[in-house]
Amino acid sequence: MNIQEILQQLIAERDKLNIAIAALQGLGAPKRRGRPAKNPLAALAASAPSPAAASTTKRHRPKRTKAQREAQAERMRKYWEERKKQQAAGAKTKKSAKKGAKEGAKPQAGSETA
Repeated sequence: MNIQEILQQLIAERDKLNIAIAALQGLGAPKRRGRPAKNPLAALAASAPSPAAASTTKRHRPKRTKAQREAQAERMRKYWEERKKQQAAGAKTKKSAKKGAKEGAKPQAGSETA
């Protein structure tokens, strides 16, 4: 083995040990509120900071302009207007179908008794 390879392995092990020590000391995470975990060691291991998580940054959405908000509001008004029309048309056809069924049933019942 090369000295550089050995050195890299030792540094990697040192980093792992530092993370484990920080997790056990509770320095890696703020105090947790709420119900405690069933296994306290599992909770500490889960809250240990990972090197990959530290490098990621939260993506922020750009703010929308007033014109963009108004355009979105207009699109949603049209959308809901169409939905109401579709529901009203669907309700009318259902009601007329029920009326037709009831009206069709009445003469049959009347003709049997008469």
